[in-house]
Amino acid sequence: MFLRLRPKPGGLSRGEPIVSGVSAGLRRSGEGRTGAGRIQEVQLSSLQVAIRKQARPAEHTVIIGLVSDTHGFFDPRLAEILAGAELILHAGDVGSQEVIDELGRIAPVHAIRGNVDSPEAGWPPSLILSPGGLVTHVLHILPAAQSRLEAWAQSERNSCALPPAAERLRSRFESSVEMVVFGHSHEPCLVSMGGVLWVNPGSAGRKRFRLPRTCGLIQLSSGQREAWIVPLEPFDGSLPPRIRFRQQVSPPR
Repeated sequence: MFLRLRPKPGGLSRGEPIVSGVSAGLRRSGEGRTGAGRIQEVQLSSLQVAIRKQARPAEHTVIIGLVSDTHGFFDPRLAEILAGAELILHAGDVGSQEVIDELGRIAPVHAIRGNVDSPEAGWPPSLILSPGGLVTHVLHILPAAQSRLEAWAQSERNSCALPPAAERLRSRFESSVEMVVFGHSHEPCLVSMGGVLWVNPGSAGRKRFRLPRTCGLIQLSSGQREAWIVPLEPFDGSLPPRIRFRQQVSPPR
């Protein structure tokens, strides 16, 4: 884009170049040409801002899919819900290699072994990895009752303090861990406690009793981190609310 600049009386000297809006906007005060052909400075702060914005790298968002307790059943809805994920974490009780194969058509899969999975399947009992820079521990059975975890999280929100039992649970994991993904109960859970996000994506397998069928999503960007539970079918009950969390909420122990 070029701007028509109004010279001082007397016009431009012979051979005086035409100055574009960009170069004029970048010229510092007092750095215009002197003499009869001096060009008045043009302030293009808005244009400079636009140029700087264009120079910034685009913000990269990482989506992580969370699945558990499929028990050999792949729900076709997972392909729609997890579309766009960079990877999928399966928290055990996979049930069959076919489930992993189907999930692998959506995104790379990291799976761990649940209590119904055979060791011969080759899945490890737990994993520690850092998708999108989020240090994550994946295991099938949490070493504490899920109901107690939820109660401890509520207690921390109310009093800003953790009971000793909650501290002991936190100490079972590396101090660098920011998210723990687990399964087994078939009940979705999403709470923040002790500076860690604790997620049970629920069961994505066939319907069991009156429990919901669900999976989970994590979205990581430079501005924020969010997690939420997604139902795989209509459910009349309540699901854990969406939660935003920060990187390393509390200092390492």
